[in-house]
Amino acid sequence: MIKKVEIKRNISKAELLWEQLWRQWRDGKIITPLDELLTYTSIVQDGGHIRLFITLQCKEKVLLFIKGLKGMLPNKLYKNLKKAHSIFCSNENEIINCKNTSHLEELFEKQDLYFYDYQYLIHKVIIYYLLDLTIDKEYKNKLINI
Repeated sequence: MIKKVEIKRNISKAELLWEQLWRQWRDGKIITPLDELLTYTSIVQDGGHIRLFITLQCKEKVLLFIKGLKGMLPNKLYKNLKKAHSIFCSNENEIINCKNTSHLEELFEKQDLYFYDYQYLIHKVIIYYLLDLTIDKEYKNKLINI
């Protein structure tokens, strides 16, 4: 006889908020300023900074997007994004017009690796922002001290 085992996992409040946030973003229910932050995180996780610039394509869209992230993105990640933007500006025509960008991806390798190392800071910003909306000050203070 096979015994059915039920596995229970304690899910933290932060994990629940995170999952709820991603579902709402996926369904188009999140608006600025979190929209830019989630879009940035999603695109860079999917294909690096080069994918971000290919997706946005137009220089004006890129500048508006970066400006929208200035207040939300942790400073070290914002500086990293600005470095990636500088690389994009130096290679814009080649990046936008190239069908196969695999040889160009190495230009952004340092910025992509830096993003992956510090993306947990973005998660903290998002959770902090959500906790601020839910007015759970006690939990927010615990999270900050992690």
